[in-house]
Amino acid sequence: MGVISTLALLDRDEPLVVVGPAGTEEAVRAMPGLANDWLPYEVDYRELPEDFSPQTVYETGEFAVTVRPVEHRVPCMGFRFEERTRAGHLDAEKARRLGATEHEHLRALKRGERVALENGGTVDPADVLGPERPGVSFAYVMDTRPCEAGRTLADGVDLLYHEATFGDDQAERAADTGHSTARQAARLAKDAGAGRLLLGHFSARYDTPAPLVEEAQAVFPNTAAAEELKRYVLDPREKDVSRRSET
Repeated sequence: MGVISTLALLDRDEPLVVVGPAGTEEAVRAMPGLANDWLPYEVDYRELPEDFSPQTVYETGEFAVTVRPVEHRVPCMGFRFEERTRAGHLDAEKARRLGATEHEHLRALKRGERVALENGGTVDPADVLGPERPGVSFAYVMDTRPCEAGRTLADGVDLLYHEATFGDDQAERAADTGHSTARQAARLAKDAGAGRLLLGHFSARYDTPAPLVEEAQAVFPNTAAAEELKRYVLDPREKDVSRRSET
């Protein structure tokens, strides 16, 4: 509710998609000032039943968002944000040698389109484009005990944000309440082949998340505690650099 209200105060005018369990729209619109006809932008509520199946809930030409049910005491869902595969780098010099000398030619080749030349020949994108480049990915897995759906969402992601409500000393309580320990989150990140792990959703019993981070790092070293309002950049170029360093 706070995010919707804040976006209204910031004069947002683009539609917003809100995905949640059945009853989400009714609960939000019942709050003063949050009905659609009171907001400066449209809210598109996409409600899923308790027994929903994994599905794509939002997509553009650049990325897609998928959702899976995770295991908690009440209906809860985890999300995976995945950038689409991008075209490989264009070898502009080679394209020019093959006769594609115009800027329009180069732009078309970058889009993966074959170029027809005035001499009757053609230049195929496969001749001048490098290998396709994978996009970046991020998984958001919160309010859940460790589960296969969470591992699937985190499979190979560049960044995983996973709950770590308790430490190992509270593992029994974590299981009873449908939550995860820091070590369990780290094991899931390791099993899923994630690149980085951010921990969140800490119990108020901990004055600092430091012991939880330390616990997780013993299993998955590239772990940190998420910091509110801090921006975490996922740069596709990092994937290109790491790939070049491996070859």
